[in-house]
Amino acid sequence: MTCRDEKGGRERIRLVGIDAPEHGQPYGDESRAALAAKLAGGVVRVEGRGRDQHQRLLGRLWVDDQDVNLQMVAEGWAWAFTGFAGDDDLEAAEAAARTGRRGLWADPHPLAPSQWRATHPGHSAPARR
Repeated sequence: MTCRDEKGGRERIRLVGIDAPEHGQPYGDESRAALAAKLAGGVVRVEGRGRDQHQRLLGRLWVDDQDVNLQMVAEGWAWAFTGFAGDDDLEAAEAAARTGRRGLWADPHPLAPSQWRATHPGHSAPARR
């Protein structure tokens, strides 16, 4: 996603710790709509954690003291992307979303974005942003 900073500059951001469905993938539109609704009209604070290989800022997003990354996983609109220190809350949120069959977990066998991209060449995350 791309955000504007307080000076009007643009910053490409990768939501750290989560992996959301791709554009064209099942639940992709719903996931994007959920994220847009969470960010609409609010002041977004980004807790940066470095940059990825595509030079996107890795960050957790906060709106009104609400952790947007965590909300996306808890509501079933993204997978927890493990491997980042301090993101155990995301794994717990995914487990609860799976159990509750929320969002994409209503599908008994949702396909993770990495698996979907492997079968749909040309749909890599950086190219579509």
